[in-house]
Amino acid sequence: MPLPAGGGTWPPQHLQPIYNHYAVLDAWYQGDPDRLAAVYTDPHRAQPANHPWQHRGGITGFLGRMFWGQPTPQGERRAKLHVPVASDICTMSSDLLFSEPPSITVENPATQERIDQLLPSLQATLLEGAEVGAALGGYYLRTVWDREIAERPWLAAVAADAAVPEFRHGRLYAVTFWRVLEQIDDGTCYLHLERHEPGAILNGLYVGAVG
Repeated sequence: MPLPAGGGTWPPQHLQPIYNHYAVLDAWYQGDPDRLAAVYTDPHRAQPANHPWQHRGGITGFLGRMFWGQPTPQGERRAKLHVPVASDICTMSSDLLFSEPPSITVENPATQERIDQLLPSLQATLLEGAEVGAALGGYYLRTVWDREIAERPWLAAVAADAAVPEFRHGRLYAVTFWRVLEQIDDGTCYLHLERHEPGAILNGLYVGAVG
C-alpha cells in the first residue's frame, strides 16, 4: 500500500475497528477517568454506559459489579475513584525486560566504541517502547536522521496506534507512520504520513480527517 494519492480519513477505514480498540487500551494506559468514561459512554445517552453484568443476580452479578462498579442511575454521573494500575503494570513490564542495557559486541574496535556510545540512549528508547508496547500490544523502532540534532541517525520508538503496517507472506514489509500536524477546523487537519519500505522513506502532507 503506497502513500495515498489524496486526502481522506486516516487511518484507513477498513482498519478502524483495530484503532478503536487501540483507543480503549490507550485510555486505560493514560488512566484519565474522564477519557475512560468517554470511551465507555453510550453516545445516545451521553453518560457512562452500564455493563449488563452489573444488573445480574448471583455470583455473575457480584463479579460484574466488583469489576465494573455499581450501575449508574439514569441522569447521574459516575462517582468512582480510578486507580491507574494499568500504567503501573506497563512500567513494571518494561523495567523487567530492559532493566539493563543490551550487550552488543563486535570485532572492530572503532565500531565497538561507537556502539558503546549509543547503548545508553538505546536502552532509554527500548524502555519507552516496551512500556507503550505493554499497553497497546506492540510498538515500532523507527530510524530517525536529523542533522540539526545529531550527525548520525538514531532509533525512536513509535506506538502501534500511530502506524499502519503492511505484511507480505506473514512478514513485515513496510510501515506508514502518521501524525496530526495541525487541526484546521472541526474534523479536518493536516496529516503527515511517513512510509518506510525497503530502499526508501516516503513522506507526504495531506488535508484529511482522523477516523
